[in-house]
Amino acid sequence: MVADSGRIRTAQLLADGRLALLREEDLTDEVVMVIYKNGAWAVARGADGPVVTEGLCPHAKAPLIEGEWSGSTVTCRRHGLRFELATGACQNNPRYRLRRFSTIVVNGYICLGPERPIAPAAPMEEVSRWP
Repeated sequence: MVADSGRIRTAQLLADGRLALLREEDLTDEVVMVIYKNGAWAVARGADGPVVTEGLCPHAKAPLIEGEWSGSTVTCRRHGLRFELATGACQNNPRYRLRRFSTIVVNGYICLGPERPIAPAAPMEEVSRWP
């Protein structure tokens, strides 16, 4: 499957400081690029739930949503590097590794992992609707 490059979303900062990448109900078979400030993530449906990787190839920074997502791998369209989604290992060049991020679902939103919110908890209004 080749991802649709028009599927780009902006992440939302929740009241607890977690970064909400995508609503759980919006996770489909299509890969989505999520951006927030200087960060970019690729979000895909995996066998065991959402898979979140860095959004740009570690080799030449090509957007991975333009790559070929096939089951357990993603192949960068620019230079053909193929990464295992489970480990991040590059199958055809061991010098490169794709960073993966853990996730947690908070109030129906797929958020970056539980280990550290990107901002301390502060009194903010909870996201009530997705743009």
